Amino acid sequence: MIRNLVALLTVSTGLLIVAAPALAAGPSLGYYQCYRTMQTRNAVTNAPNGYASAFATSFWLKAHHKYQVSILTAGQNSPKQRYAVKGHTLHFVNGIWNDNMTFWHVTGTAYPHGVTMPNAQPPLDPAQKYAVVLRGRSGDTDTAPPPHEFTGPVPRSFWYCKKG
Repeated sequence: MIRNLVALLTVSTGLLIVAAPALAAGPSLGYYQCYRTMQTRNAVTNAPNGYASAFATSFWLKAHHKYQVSILTAGQNSPKQRYAVKGHTLHFVNGIWNDNMTFWHVTGTAYPHGVTMPNAQPPLDPAQKYAVVLRGRSGDTDTAPPPHEFTGPVPRSFWYCKKG
């Protein structure tokens, strides 16, 4: 009986240790800088002729699931802005990045080992790894991150964010 109990405790402890990294899958707290890439067009023929990368926004993930967005991007911030993390998904629950009046509904995905931005151009390093990727919801305005990469009238990437 005691031997079975010890074996059960050993297996349970091992499972908890293996599962522990999944609990911390979301992005870490701190300041993030985000960049995007847009497809460029020839001024005469309007044919696609390359890509250009640039700064998109910045934001802070704060303690107690609060966030703050760069005033240059989204206007007024509120102390009630909150986010939630489920696995690798970052949901902005309310505030500037979840607002029916401005049609901004931003969702993020955390990548613990980082991902590269497709078609990144200098001054960005094409090999740069980004910890969070932000995208918009279908049907919202074109001022938020797009819901699909490189589609629409101005093909552009999601917003790729790294800790600053």
